[in-house]
Amino acid sequence: MKYQNIQEEELKNKIAKDYFGAYDCTQIVGRIDFSVTVKGVQEQYELGDTHYLLWAEAKRGKTDIHHALIQLILTVGKARTFDTAPPPPYLGAFDGEKIAFLPYNDIRDVFYLNDFNWNVTPSDRNSKEFSLLEQKVRDTLEDKSLLFYFDRDDKDIEGFIRQNFVPGKIGTTKIRIDKNNFTFIYFKWLDAVKPSIDKLFVLLKQDHYLLDRKFDASGLFHSSSAQFNDKQKAHTAFWNKYERPPKEEYWDYIVDRRDLLVPQDIRERKGSFYTPQIWVELSQKYLADTLGENWQDDYYVWDCAAGTGNLLNGLTNKYNLWASTLDKQEYDVMKDRIQNGFNLLEDHVFQFDFLNDDFDKLPAPLRQIIADPKKRRKLIIYINPPMRKRPQRQQDSAGTPAGQKNFYVYEKGKFMIDWLRQFYDKKSERIAYLRMLGTDMQHNQGVFFTLQPSENDLKKKLTADITKDNVMQMCIYLSMRHFTATTWLNDTDQFLYPNEGWQTDKEFQTDCLAYALFHGKNKISCRDGVNHWIPFTAATVNAREKFESDFMSRFIKGTLEADAADSAPEQLPVTADSAQGEPDVPAAAKTAGSEPLNFSPAAAAVFDAGRALWRYYHAQGGQPPRADVPFNVNAGLYDIREFFQGRNAKGRMNSGSPDETYTALIADLRLKLKVLAAQIEPKVYEYGFLKA
Repeated sequence: MKYQNIQEEELKNKIAKDYFGAYDCTQIVGRIDFSVTVKGVQEQYELGDTHYLLWAEAKRGKTDIHHALIQLILTVGKARTFDTAPPPPYLGAFDGEKIAFLPYNDIRDVFYLNDFNWNVTPSDRNSKEFSLLEQKVRDTLEDKSLLFYFDRDDKDIEGFIRQNFVPGKIGTTKIRIDKNNFTFIYFKWLDAVKPSIDKLFVLLKQDHYLLDRKFDASGLFHSSSAQFNDKQKAHTAFWNKYERPPKEEYWDYIVDRRDLLVPQDIRERKGSFYTPQIWVELSQKYLADTLGENWQDDYYVWDCAAGTGNLLNGLTNKYNLWASTLDKQEYDVMKDRIQNGFNLLEDHVFQFDFLNDDFDKLPAPLRQIIADPKKRRKLIIYINPPMRKRPQRQQDSAGTPAGQKNFYVYEKGKFMIDWLRQFYDKKSERIAYLRMLGTDMQHNQGVFFTLQPSENDLKKKLTADITKDNVMQMCIYLSMRHFTATTWLNDTDQFLYPNEGWQTDKEFQTDCLAYALFHGKNKISCRDGVNHWIPFTAATVNAREKFESDFMSRFIKGTLEADAADSAPEQLPVTADSAQGEPDVPAAAKTAGSEPLNFSPAAAAVFDAGRALWRYYHAQGGQPPRADVPFNVNAGLYDIREFFQGRNAKGRMNSGSPDETYTALIADLRLKLKVLAAQIEPKVYEYGFLKA
């Protein structure tokens, strides 16, 4: 939801700024929440009347938008606002998720009902009048209102306002479907309307779809039909926003480009990428330059990943052309194109999986060419093959320089993993594993802390023990691998053996410790063993029991050798809003683990945010445990995230949580981590962990 966790007044201000910046939204009209007028042209209207474009009801959070419109109608009708101010062309309602517009003329007659008691509280949805009005206007709201969602319809909202919020304009201009937007509108239709249809359609007939149209044996037209399962509500709401059908000038183009209506991930897998005409022409020029001017008569051509046949466009000798595709829809499109003049023979177009199918499935003439050694030498496999994008690539925008990139060659033994090996420790007690992968940015997702690595990771030696004697270096390593996002510009950058500067920079070390403790790649879970990684004492987070291990809090305080009680005051970094009563941190430590650590303000802010999250988690301890993730006093950050976010049907942790307080706390922690990462970044290059 775009506007969540904000009050109604703030919501109105944001809507005014984000969508009505070109208008005046400061006018107050009776008890109406929100109004839109024209800026700077009031002198055009007689008697100084304000020219309103919208009166709207505002609701915070997520609401029934039709109920909000009914409340607005009651508000306007009760005060008879239309008698004292010229009514606008639209009434509206919005909440944090969506906005709806209703043409005023479609609801105007309601205000002149003689047998209706308008003298009621508009916001009382339990009143008899509210129910009566809902019955009277329900059909109008469903048939005439235009509903947009802020997250997915942002550009459509802007376009609708730009085209319709014009002084003196009569009627609603819907969004027109053209060759540039028809694919986007189609996919919106898939999300909004298709689930309400019992089966896939062929032809809409007012309130149902005709499908499987054909002539039966007696020559009579026969078809079956599919009804809507929501009384056509989703269909009506969708087409209220768009002009249908498209202009006739776009029909041929849209029919020819039906392949674009297949979702992109499927088109990528099945090979139906659109091949631009300029590529087609250039590739055919190369063939002519290489094989001679008459190459089409001398050679056979088979596009075995033809999609809808774009690559073959412009070739003239259809008797020497074959086209195959894996996808039935693309096969049908090519057949349809042939009926409309595309230069291919119907028998030379066929379904075929060229990676897996046997050649016995080929048309006989093509099979004969492949079987004949002389003819086979004349066969050209002419394809724009399906290719998959590498993950985590970013769009580099047309013509915009992305900066300068340097490339280096490195000798064996010069990488950060070689630096880390000198700190491997098999003598001290293990408190966790570091899971390692690769030496470059693109493998960063495989680097994390855990108590339970997989058997395969152990077998392949992809882990290193973390102990009290190397915990700082391990945290530096994790921080270096995750301080910045992986992009297509940096994903092959190598992490290198650093210079000695990091050794004397205690702030850099403690920044990395703080970053690693609270980063999402710290996957330490108390369900896998004893959690030595809680950076607070039980007392400072109001835990209901003492922790199994206070290793990390004692490491931070520099009291690993002392038998400190959990109730002892926690000497953690402090800020102005830290918990009262926690003393200042002593001077910087000389030896990690034996002297108190000093933290920068940015690192201290991370501790403050983390402490608030831990305290909120422990406040849940008295509640009944969740069925899927029970409460555990020894929970680490990973356990806390799992507790509030839960897991989906596939066992993956959900990306969000219905708990608004937790959502705000984890968002604050992540924001503080970003600030800390920005502080760490210059030193990454200064100390040579990466080269610019």
